[in-house]
Amino acid sequence: MHRPLLLATSLALALSACGGGKDDAGTTTAATPAPPKEVELIPRDALFGNPERAGVQISPDGRHLSWIAPVDGVMNVWVAPVDDPSAGRAVTDDKARGIRNYFWSYRTDTLLYLRDTGGDEDFHLFSVDLASGQSRDLTPFPKTTAMVSGVSHQHPDTILVGMNDRDPKWHDLYTVDLASGQRTLVEKNTHEIGGYITDGDYTLRYASRSRPDGGMDILKRAGNGWEKSDDIPFEDVMTTSTLGLTQDGATLYLADSRNRDTSAVYAIDTASGERRLLAEDARADIGGGLSDPRTGQLQAVSVNYLREEWKPLGDSISADLKTLEAIGPGEVGINARTLDDRTWIVTYSAAESPVVYYRY
Repeated sequence: MHRPLLLATSLALALSACGGGKDDAGTTTAATPAPPKEVELIPRDALFGNPERAGVQISPDGRHLSWIAPVDGVMNVWVAPVDDPSAGRAVTDDKARGIRNYFWSYRTDTLLYLRDTGGDEDFHLFSVDLASGQSRDLTPFPKTTAMVSGVSHQHPDTILVGMNDRDPKWHDLYTVDLASGQRTLVEKNTHEIGGYITDGDYTLRYASRSRPDGGMDILKRAGNGWEKSDDIPFEDVMTTSTLGLTQDGATLYLADSRNRDTSAVYAIDTASGERRLLAEDARADIGGGLSDPRTGQLQAVSVNYLREEWKPLGDSISADLKTLEAIGPGEVGINARTLDDRTWIVTYSAAESPVVYYRY
């Protein structure tokens, strides 16, 4: 067969049919393309500019709303009385890269945020006292990145923070006093721990450690050391992980994709090791979760197949989730809940509109 010749002939015929012609001398000329129509470009600011507001939260006591918004073009944290968002004021004064990550502590009028210096990626943890306006660096050490490991309403004046000022590769674990900034060593990280899990009393319970083969070990506290509790192979590392403990430390939640097509969520009795399946979906992995603010008990999980959907675990918040579904066909999320669980900050996102925040 002469397939190349046939293709070349067909291509030549197609090109000759697409335009062009002959001038008076009989020479073939190419057709002049029509000038492109003027198209209005999308403004650069619409794609890369700062949002009007983002990250709306509520303080655990329900007294303050907070969000991130620009101050002279730089993203900072704002706070307002819960009933008067128009009275919001900036409580941080970053003039460089901006603040993207903040959260509330359980200490009255104390907000926490992470910030690096000039883009060096060494994110320090800062506190802001709303009453005095004072800001304090809680990790004031060079070449140090803070890793927040625990915030508990049982210990409102302290938090657990990992700091790598001793060894840049590993974070030692400290309690930090929010009033004074003083730190107290909880555990010197000599076991190459990647992350710690504690109960509401800040008692060390579990930890995770990466392996050279790309897998991960889940470790359980044994006296003053650690013992291997579970093994996650390399192929399941991205979809199998601990999700947290209940406040009393009795139940560990685990997302697990091992020997499954999709990741499911299990409740593990920390005393007996007994596993109980809580939620699964044949279409997609189980995603995020909603937990009771006081007990840490998992109340709902999300699945994102075509869009994020919430699956209640029991009846505790099933009526609330059904009410929120009525907002519209988009995706509903819960940004924050007060400690008494009487008020939620809800997000609603749809493809044709900006994110909307509700106080529920």
